[in-house]
Amino acid sequence: MSIGDDLLNQIKIKIDSKLFSFQVKEEIYNPVFQKILKEAKRNNSEIYCQCNNVKMQIKNLKDKFYLSSYPNRKKQHSEFCSFSEKVDNFYTRENNQFILENLNLFLASNSNSKIRTGLNRENRKYTQFSGLILNLLDSAYSQAFNIKNKGKDRLSKDLKNPEFELFLKAFVKNFINLKLKSGYDFYKNFKEKGLSFKTGKVYKIGDNFIKTKTFFKGEFITENIKIKEEILKNSLKNVQIFDKFISPPYFFFLVKKKRTVQKLFLYPVVDSKYFLPVESEFEREKIKKFSEKYCVYKPVLINSINSVLTKKYSLIYNKSNSVIPRPDLFVFTGEEIVIVEIFGMDNDKYLERAKEKEEFYKNLEKPFRYGKLVKR
Repeated sequence: MSIGDDLLNQIKIKIDSKLFSFQVKEEIYNPVFQKILKEAKRNNSEIYCQCNNVKMQIKNLKDKFYLSSYPNRKKQHSEFCSFSEKVDNFYTRENNQFILENLNLFLASNSNSKIRTGLNRENRKYTQFSGLILNLLDSAYSQAFNIKNKGKDRLSKDLKNPEFELFLKAFVKNFINLKLKSGYDFYKNFKEKGLSFKTGKVYKIGDNFIKTKTFFKGEFITENIKIKEEILKNSLKNVQIFDKFISPPYFFFLVKKKRTVQKLFLYPVVDSKYFLPVESEFEREKIKKFSEKYCVYKPVLINSINSVLTKKYSLIYNKSNSVIPRPDLFVFTGEEIVIVEIFGMDNDKYLERAKEKEEFYKNLEKPFRYGKLVKR
């Protein structure tokens, strides 16, 4: 069960009669969807954002295609839509590099800016800050996986899960290397404003504090960090499915000014030495069991899939030329790549989407094999 999966995502685009869904705007730049946009532009296809059935257009800059609202139709988008004029889109992604409009917008992003993280199924308000950190997390996870398994075929029996420490190093590097549109050094500007950041694992949540382990000079340090109730409450929405919370541990990232936490991002993980993100308690249980025997990869966003599979196997996964689904888990057994879906809902729309995904998986050629887990 992919929490925040295609079925209930924020971004739904209809091209002619076919519907495409995305978790975050950056997934539109997936190579397969870029081909679809290129073809749609050539064919003058009818394109609508499904938030309020708003007609849109395809524009391109050199070889990159993107979706744009007509000037007189921007106000027609839902306030929760990523194409709404009410959303502060303060960052863009170009060639895997994130570029911020300016640091002030990064710091000011609040509940007036809306985005869904991969875990949310409700129409709640989220900050573009969460969207940016989710993208950095996804990128760092795939980088850590590829570093750990550099030069190894994805059918090798020697594939390893990346350690949490390796993931953190990649994440910190990605954050420090953020760019500002002005060309000024982002991290230098960040420090000049008296800001600092911390990242690691959260093991306990209190009324106004989090108990953390942060990585410092080669080892993890336990620390209790005070958090304002409002900030903590908002960040906990990222780890809530309807009215149920996923318990710690969480990956965390926070921004502080002096001793005051300004921003906090949380994402559930397996309690392990490895970095293994999860989207439900049941998924945590199953992924932990798989990881004890095999190397696994849990895609957070679609963007990382091709990189992790490598060109050799991503060509097979992308062969249908349709927008690829985001499975709950890839399990690398050493003989095949097993795609695992954990189905746990029974409403009609969910089951219809699940059926579409299953059809995609079943049509995949070897070494892929589809398997599913049904929550009882």
